[in-house]
Amino acid sequence: MFVPSQLSLSLDNDSHHPLHVQIYFGIRDAILSGRIAPQTKLPSTRALAEMWSVSRSTVVLAFENLTAEGYLQSQMGSGTFTCELQPDRFLRVDGKLPTKKDLPPKDRRPIELSKRGQQMLGQYQMRRQLVDQPHPFRPGVSALETFPIAIWRRLTSRRWRSMSSSSLVQNEPFGFRPLREEIARHLRVSRDVHCEADQVVVVSSTQHALALIAQVLIDPGDPVWIEDPGYLRAQFSLSAAGATLIPVPIDAEGFNLEAARRANPNARLAYVTPSHQYPLGAVMSLSRRLEMLEWANRENGCIIEDDYISEYRYAGRPSTALQGLDELGRVLYLGTFSKVFSPALRLGYLVLPPSLLEAFQAERSLVDRGPSYFDQAVLSDFLKEGYFDQHIRKMRTLYSDRRQTLQNAIKANLEGFMEIGANDAGMHVLGWLPPGISDVSVTTLLAEHGIMAPPLSHYCLRPHERGALLLGFTGYAEERLVRTVELMSDILRQEYPSRFGQAGE
Repeated sequence: MFVPSQLSLSLDNDSHHPLHVQIYFGIRDAILSGRIAPQTKLPSTRALAEMWSVSRSTVVLAFENLTAEGYLQSQMGSGTFTCELQPDRFLRVDGKLPTKKDLPPKDRRPIELSKRGQQMLGQYQMRRQLVDQPHPFRPGVSALETFPIAIWRRLTSRRWRSMSSSSLVQNEPFGFRPLREEIARHLRVSRDVHCEADQVVVVSSTQHALALIAQVLIDPGDPVWIEDPGYLRAQFSLSAAGATLIPVPIDAEGFNLEAARRANPNARLAYVTPSHQYPLGAVMSLSRRLEMLEWANRENGCIIEDDYISEYRYAGRPSTALQGLDELGRVLYLGTFSKVFSPALRLGYLVLPPSLLEAFQAERSLVDRGPSYFDQAVLSDFLKEGYFDQHIRKMRTLYSDRRQTLQNAIKANLEGFMEIGANDAGMHVLGWLPPGISDVSVTTLLAEHGIMAPPLSHYCLRPHERGALLLGFTGYAEERLVRTVELMSDILRQEYPSRFGQAGE
């Protein structure tokens, strides 16, 4: 028989938990511990309110929460009872383990991967060795200490306060429309991209955008022109999708279209970084851009334009995006916010030609639903209220100073062994090594001393004529850059004493 003392509670008016929450936890714990058996009738809310010296509405609120979660049930004319089956039963395992005789024989053979899985695993392991070490001069690292956390926190809090149940249902396959409108506005002003919000797809990363493109435009075995050397993740993403990569050399004018035609005239898709070639830094000339557009129109081809760090130019005005010259809808334009803020943000965009909208809507609806709408909403506020432009201006000044510091330190400590390539944009500089010196060997040597400087060779699909190191500067304070260059100089002088003074010879 139920005894009211089984529900004896010590309520604390000074607790950070309201009284109705304390009552909720007290009754729930009594039910789960077995002090109150299933299908037990509870005293009335009025009786419990008198016993606990609280208002009846406080007890009613606790009962409503317990009923909503399945701990209590109300029976008309009879009162309130504990449920026969408690909700926790459906949320937790029973903890009963099978005996050895019930287990199948042990089989330690590894699960076989598909050919694509094996390829992706090998590429991932190589990339992890190259760029996942948090040391200078790992390229592509943002100055995370400058992230506007206070502003982001305030915008996030404001969004949560204005959240309604209707805002939890979002059905647009291309993403949160206000963010797409802000992205379109930003690209029209800053990059002369010709687009409307309907053409913008919100993605989590460049790889995400490339995976979407591959689903719609690439069949296994299709030849795809790709810059050589080029962006590793683009190589991995496209090859993992089954594309046959056709390496295309880079010269002073960027992507060499004539060489591409000679390598494989049947390609109908090309991946390029025309505004700042990764990793060499070349800017595609206007004549080359027009030639590529003419090729795409004549051969019914498509161009993937990755404008990955267009915001970071330190001298002169940026060139118009290739997409801004495209009048026939042949360019798919990619960009990301990860390099501007933090990789943890995981937001980017894909701008589609109008003719591909329906196909990508179908793909997005069936295969993928994109990043969190809440994160998209906060970013849309960040863009709309001008904080993004402020942050870019601040970062451009900071990165320009760090770039100059790195170049000065290399000139002072490594002159004669390393030459810095001309580069007015981006998040890294190229340090060219003397002819005959293996950049892979130099990378390995420096890594033994905690210095991360990826070799140009690992970005190449074919051997490059001269070795170089990618030296990222954006994520490291100026004094740390100088100290690391000085350490690098000591290491290289000991290993290659006779080669200093021979760079470029």
